Amino acid sequence: MLQLEMEIAGKFYRGIYLNFYNAIRETYPGIQMFSNCDASSRPLDHPADLYDFHVYTDSKTLFSMKNTFDRSSRSGPKAFVTEYAIWRSDAGRGSSLASLAGAA
Repeated sequence: MLQLEMEIAGKFYRGIYLNFYNAIRETYPGIQMFSNCDASSRPLDHPADLYDFHVYTDSKTLFSMKNTFDRSSRSGPKAFVTEYAIWRSDAGRGSSLASLAGAA
């Protein structure tokens, strides 16, 4: 049942998004619009000026992501990293790696 609901939501999400996008763009042409879909690994299938990027992982994985946006398109939607956190096995320990990973 959940799979069916997700398929239905996915089927209509793009159309609903485009209706809102077009109405907002027409009324407020200068506004920048965000998509909550991640475009770091594949292009968006809908227009957006920026996309919201979230990551929650361990220190080593977060540090290894330091070059995630190096090869991102400079002409498409820009990444806006709004949330990131170190959690799992090394959360709350205050390690040097955790500090470096958050800064990287």
